[in-house]
Amino acid sequence: MAKLDTSNHADYILDLGEKNCSQLIMEVMLAMHHMDNGQTLLVTAHDSSAPIDLEAWCRMTGNTLAQRLPYSTGNQFLLRKGL
Repeated sequence: MAKLDTSNHADYILDLGEKNCSQLIMEVMLAMHHMDNGQTLLVTAHDSSAPIDLEAWCRMTGNTLAQRLPYSTGNQFLLRKGL
């Protein structure tokens, strides 16, 4: 499967493994709290509901789900911090 080239795309990387909705969102929120507007966070998540959870969270918070890529054991998401 394709893997995102993080050297050109992500300012920060977060591997969340099997964390579920509430844990996943909390970890992303904490990571993005320390980021500047426009910076990106590459999230790797194996939980099957991660795509839905991250899309909804981005909509509600003004952040952007810039890219979603399949990964060998889960998914990778490139999130951009909103203004």
